[in-house]
Amino acid sequence: MKIKYFTPFIILVIICSLTYREFLETLKFFLYHKYNFAMLPLDPYYMQILFLNGEIKESIGWPWELRVIPNFVNFFVYKFFPCLEVNKIPELFSSNQYCAIWSISLVNYFSTVIFIILFFYYCLNILKLPLAESSLGLFVSFFYLTFLDRFGVDRFSMMFLLICFLMINKYQKYLILKYLLIFLSILVNEKITIMLFLFFFSNIIILNKKIFNFKLIKRILSSAELYISGFLILIYFLLTMIRSSSSVVWEVKNVATNYLSFHGMSNSLIPLFLIIISFIYLNKKNKLINLNLDPIYFYIIFTIFILIGFIIGGPGNMGRYLVYFSPFGLLLINRFLFSFLFDIRKND
Repeated sequence: MKIKYFTPFIILVIICSLTYREFLETLKFFLYHKYNFAMLPLDPYYMQILFLNGEIKESIGWPWELRVIPNFVNFFVYKFFPCLEVNKIPELFSSNQYCAIWSISLVNYFSTVIFIILFFYYCLNILKLPLAESSLGLFVSFFYLTFLDRFGVDRFSMMFLLICFLMINKYQKYLILKYLLIFLSILVNEKITIMLFLFFFSNIIILNKKIFNFKLIKRILSSAELYISGFLILIYFLLTMIRSSSSVVWEVKNVATNYLSFHGMSNSLIPLFLIIISFIYLNKKNKLINLNLDPIYFYIIFTIFILIGFIIGGPGNMGRYLVYFSPFGLLLINRFLFSFLFDIRKND
């Protein structure tokens, strides 16, 4: 068997061997959540599984119920995959509740593994990066994902975002595929749709080379991808304004504080500065070559997600918005670490 065909299998075995504890830890934290919600608050996606199964009468509400595809995948696993019990299940949990959290834990674990493998594939086979740099990407991507919410749909969303990114880049001429992925994205997570909209917009800017001219305006106005993704985003936020009880003014008042708290720094400032430092270092050293990472992506997509994270996410959640820059952000961080380590070794 040729090594290039055997490599994916080896990578899968290594990743599963190194990360299986991630699944067990998620399950354990889920169980702890039942005892102390104040210590470990989480979005009640597992309750949506019970709702879809007819075991509770009310949906968990907006916007969580709109994440139709990951909720359905969680429900499918709940219905058709075996639910293995751990040694000790708290009496506070019913059997159905336990199997619901088991299902989400399993889906999030495999979403994590698939994301890591896809990122490695993207680095090695599409970008043609050295094996050493691509291998570093395995560990960087896993480390990156460990900061994501393990109890909801963030990891599934990141996996779907990377699939969209790879498919759109590989099959650029297939417009129907693009449109399908855009429609599906709003049913996974609205942040993916925003990312795709900004990605298409950035590509128009890059292809045009000049920011202000008639040709650019014509391309923007004739882009079906922008119309479709923009329309879906508009509908989503209009529905959010109608159904959500939270106030934008209240959010804006609160995002200006607590960024220097441990929670604010770990979830907002550290990932923000890490990506910025990586970009500045690589751009200055001319090391963005062969990453398919035009600086326009950074200036437009990253900036918009900072603004969205600042206004909507706040100190504790800006990082959850910035991760949707990951198709580029992970490449930046991985190349920064690889280059920095290589430069240190070269200077010794």
